Amino acid sequence: MKHKHKIKQFLNAKKAQLLKKPALASLHDRLHGELLWHLNRRSFAGGIALGLFCAFIPLPAQMILAAVLAILFQVNFPMALIATWFSNPLTYGPLLYICYQLGAFVMRLYGHSTTQVNTDSILGQIHLLGTPIIIGCLMTGILMSGIGYLLANVYWRFMVLRRYNKRHKKRLG
Repeated sequence: MKHKHKIKQFLNAKKAQLLKKPALASLHDRLHGELLWHLNRRSFAGGIALGLFCAFIPLPAQMILAAVLAILFQVNFPMALIATWFSNPLTYGPLLYICYQLGAFVMRLYGHSTTQVNTDSILGQIHLLGTPIIIGCLMTGILMSGIGYLLANVYWRFMVLRRYNKRHKKRLG
């Protein structure tokens, strides 16, 4: 938490820039909420979890979805946006492959075949690939958001204890 003051200054500057944009005038009251910009354990961990969930949604507008959900759930806005960068052009291919494999495995567990669809049509091919990808992405997003929430809480707790120990050592001598 050594740089917490600098981070707060940076966030306040970005918040002021964002609130000045005329396109966001209708959202001014919602974007002005302190929980969206406040850096505490709950909002930090919530922002990470929400951003990681949105990172696994197979849409091109993941950051927009994360921004809307951060406003809705009142979690840290910048952390939610930053966490969506977990999926990026370098990682998106392997992540989709993993999600597809997980979705196909789950579909086979419940007796649904991923090869019984007519793959001659485009709709058949979309169903063949799309259903396992969507199932896998949702499951992976839920799992990763839970892991991210727990790790963010552990990190926050570690930093608080570290700061406490430094103060305690300083007092003792």
